[in-house]
Amino acid sequence: MAAYDLQMFPPFLNEPESMYVVLHNMIKAHALAYRMYEAEFKADQNGKIGISLDCWGFEPATDSEADKEAVKTSFLFKVIEIRFFNLILRETQSFS
Repeated sequence: MAAYDLQMFPPFLNEPESMYVVLHNMIKAHALAYRMYEAEFKADQNGKIGISLDCWGFEPATDSEADKEAVKTSFLFKVIEIRFFNLILRETQSFS
């Protein structure tokens, strides 16, 4: 998703609205992999499936108030992202 907003990775686009399409497709892909595992492998392997969210640490570039505020904003964004995923993953929704 950082490729469509922060332009950190290819395709380096400035299309924040595309993040939602990417997120939707990621969730659908994970749901498909889960369903495939459940149908084809779980009976034999008895494994568990989970999802890992990235974890970034933030440090101010300088001691300026602007950099300190940027760290707070970045941290809050990550908290909101994690809460968003928690809400999605708790629900028993179909992502097809």
